[in-house]
Amino acid sequence: MYEILKHTHLSMITLSIILFEWRFLMNKMRRRRPGPFLRVAPHVIDTLLLATGVAMIVLSGAVPWKVSWTLAKLLALLVYIALGLVAMKSRGPVAVLAFVLATLVFAYMVLVAISKSPTPWV
Repeated sequence: MYEILKHTHLSMITLSIILFEWRFLMNKMRRRRPGPFLRVAPHVIDTLLLATGVAMIVLSGAVPWKVSWTLAKLLALLVYIALGLVAMKSRGPVAVLAFVLATLVFAYMVLVAISKSPTPWV
C-alpha cells in the first residue's frame, strides 16, 4: 500500500509543479481566462498530493512533531502556497520574484524528501 501511495504522490508532485509553472506563464502572458481544466485540475491534483502525503506520514509514523524533515516539508509547503498565491495574484517584479521563490521552495521540498533531512545541502 505504501508503494502505491508513494508513486501516486510522486506523480501528483510532477503534475502539480508542471501546472503551477504553466498557469503562471499563461497568467503573465495575459492569455485568455483558463479553461475548466486549468481551473479545476490543480485543486484535484493538490488535494490528492496532500492526501497521499498525509497517508504516507500516518503509515510510516513520520509525524512532523517527531521527524524533523517532515516538519520542514510541511512548513515549506505553507511558504510555497503563500508564494504561489502572491505569484498568481500580483503583477510585475513582485509576481516574478514570488514565482522564482516558490519554485526554489518547491526544489527545497524535493531535496528534503530525497535526503530525509531538513538541511539537504549539509
